[in-house]
Amino acid sequence: MYVIDQKVGKHIYVYEVHSYWDKNKKSPRQQRVKIGKRDPVTGELIKLQTRRQSREYGPVYFLASLIEQLSLKELLYQEFPDTARQILMVAAFQIAEHKSLYLCNSWLEHIYLKEPLHLPSQAVSRLLHELGEDDRGIYRFLDEWTEHHTDSEFIVFDITSLSTYSKEIDFAEWGYNRDGERLAQINFGVVYSEPSNLPLLYSLYPGSVPDVVTLKNIKKRLEKISELRTLFVLDRGFCSTKNIEQLQDLGAFIIPLPMGTKAAKELVDKHHSSITDPERAFRFGKEIYHALSATPILLEHEQLTAHLFYNQKRAGDERERLIGELLTIEEETRIKKWKSSAKLIRFLDDNRPGWQHYFSLNEGEDGYTLLRKKKEIEQILNHHGIFILLSNTNLSAEQILAYYRRKDGVEKLFDTMKHGTEMKRLRVHSRKAMEGLIFIEFISLIIYSEIQKTLRESGLGKKLTVEQLFYELKKLSVIEIDDKKPIITELTRKQKDIFNAFRIQLPILT
Repeated sequence: MYVIDQKVGKHIYVYEVHSYWDKNKKSPRQQRVKIGKRDPVTGELIKLQTRRQSREYGPVYFLASLIEQLSLKELLYQEFPDTARQILMVAAFQIAEHKSLYLCNSWLEHIYLKEPLHLPSQAVSRLLHELGEDDRGIYRFLDEWTEHHTDSEFIVFDITSLSTYSKEIDFAEWGYNRDGERLAQINFGVVYSEPSNLPLLYSLYPGSVPDVVTLKNIKKRLEKISELRTLFVLDRGFCSTKNIEQLQDLGAFIIPLPMGTKAAKELVDKHHSSITDPERAFRFGKEIYHALSATPILLEHEQLTAHLFYNQKRAGDERERLIGELLTIEEETRIKKWKSSAKLIRFLDDNRPGWQHYFSLNEGEDGYTLLRKKKEIEQILNHHGIFILLSNTNLSAEQILAYYRRKDGVEKLFDTMKHGTEMKRLRVHSRKAMEGLIFIEFISLIIYSEIQKTLRESGLGKKLTVEQLFYELKKLSVIEIDDKKPIITELTRKQKDIFNAFRIQLPILT
């Protein structure tokens, strides 16, 4: 937009020039709007009395188009005909703004909607409660959504805990808190499909319910919906003797073996020289890995295949960090002479926990100094760059790694969800409102994961993050002047690239 002057007779009129897209000519055009005239003496602008408003349009148009593509609108209106629009707009607000829900109405007031929508805090609270009351509707929607993706190769399942201060949510119980917070929690489990890279369904469990119990319930529910093939790709939190015994009954699974366990140390010591053999190397993405599938190991009566992976770059990074840490500890203790071993030990315990793994104390003429434990350090260095995945399948090591690495998508979804202002700690005060909030967050996760997937697959993700994408889209506005037809500001090159990457038609107003 820019301003020009034009002389007409004795007067000089001032016009705003707006660029817009002409759908018929399929080219950018310009519209001139008179905003006033120049004072014949001073040359100052004398503005016309006019109503002019600019509203943000890019993000809401983009999200509405994506929601149509995903069939979310159709399914939500099918189950929630009276509140589907509100659900979608709150979900869109969460994705575009990442702010507290009480600010949703302010956002709605400054975006362009053909049919205005008002959602003050009381209306949002009422929406959450009504959704929480309609647990059958939520259940049916999740079933319908899952049936739309029954061509998936496999299922990833992950679980996280959502902390809350509220004493009114009966689901909130004390249990293992993954965020290390001393708060009651709710367990939130998500089923995530491949290759669609979309969340399929979720379940809520009391904070004290063991994780494997949730897996059994998820398995039963999936079997009722379809014959979807399941492969549970889990995190190391599931790796215990009791859990693995129960996992065998669930079917195929992949789970990492914690490197601090006796079984992991024995495997690495036994196969270290073999796994680094160049013949075992393969390319995975941009990195080089070595793989070795060990003979089946017996882990408390459960026979599994151990797949050992070695990454030389990772080993180098870990080695550099460890050596740097050792040098720092030595430098810190050389600052003064330690006549008392007790004082040196206390200093190390307070400032460098775990130092005993690498050093012993040496008494000399000038006091106590540190002596490196050469054998122990070499053993630790030999374990660097190696990790172990256990599985009860006949998949190859490369397939196992590919499936496990795709699990990063689940972790990113959880990270996105929990860093939102509403979800890090649940700020609702009843179980029903909590269930309604989590349902809307789940809709947001579906949309957000589709954005991440398309950015990655189109290559646009090399140039833009999700946050940068929305920052660019916010520049696209609708201008309303008096009773004239609203016009869209001219699209930037980046905006066109975004719409093309997501297979969304360039926006026009009809």
